[in-house]
Amino acid sequence: MSEPALTKVHQGFSYRLDPTPAQRQLLASHTGASRFCHNFLLGLILANWKENRERKEAGEEVEPAWVSWRLPSLDVSGRLGLI
Repeated sequence: MSEPALTKVHQGFSYRLDPTPAQRQLLASHTGASRFCHNFLLGLILANWKENRERKEAGEEVEPAWVSWRLPSLDVSGRLGLI
């Protein structure tokens, strides 16, 4: 006799948020900061990709992105700069 096939059940939950005005401001601030970080890092990745593509088309040896990647850091004045 064969064993019955296992069935996977996926259940979702939905929650309604009712934040106070202060919490609403914090949520909006967090959302804005997340969008800024996403867009900033996406810009770095696209710039790196474009530079490597141009170098490769010019016949140069291009190292893998993980080797040439540099994380952004804050300099002494608090401005965002590259290491």
